[in-house]
Amino acid sequence: QLSLLSLFFRVCLFNCRGDHRALHSVGRRGRQMCLRASPTPAGPGAEAPPARIVAAERALHDRTRSLVVVLDNLVNSRNISAVARSIEALGLQELHVINAGGLPAMERTLTTRSERWLDIITHRDGVAAIEALRKRGYKILAADFGEGATEVEAVPIYNKTAIVFGSEQLGVSEAVRNAADGLFFLPNSGFTAYINVSVATAISVYALDRRMRADNLRET
Repeated sequence: QLSLLSLFFRVCLFNCRGDHRALHSVGRRGRQMCLRASPTPAGPGAEAPPARIVAAERALHDRTRSLVVVLDNLVNSRNISAVARSIEALGLQELHVINAGGLPAMERTLTTRSERWLDIITHRDGVAAIEALRKRGYKILAADFGEGATEVEAVPIYNKTAIVFGSEQLGVSEAVRNAADGLFFLPNSGFTAYINVSVATAISVYALDRRMRADNLRET
């Protein structure tokens, strides 16, 4: 199944080259084929590829599903929009939203339409969402201050890691917490008890992504 980002890249190649044969399916093999097919200067004085092609190549090359984010019944839909923007900017491909009512409307003033480049999967049941990810080989880490929780810089990481965030008011649900493989938290030094969930998500993704890169656990 093509992501919208991959589709955009294919359309860019089609518009630029006028050659439908340059359009390939995505995935690891397809991504390599796209990169080989993209226009590159043939030598001194050759015309450089358009900026949008260069940007699409860079984004596709660094995209990952090794780390995915799960949002567990967030109260404010604006936070979902803010999370979508943050994780897309950091190179993640999947966002999972647990919400009995389905996916809330995204606010484009917050997403800046970044949701176009994400695969957003909606789940109506938290435990079912966790089990679906586990069947795909993901280890589940929930953001929670409960017993046994570890700082985000020290929590065990895997080549397929899903991190779950709940709302500021309620945190992750008890069912999701019990189903998780581990708990982690962001230590705070100020008087404020917690930070916005979108900020916490961005910090956690950045920290875990850097660790996964350093340990060669991050796959594209």
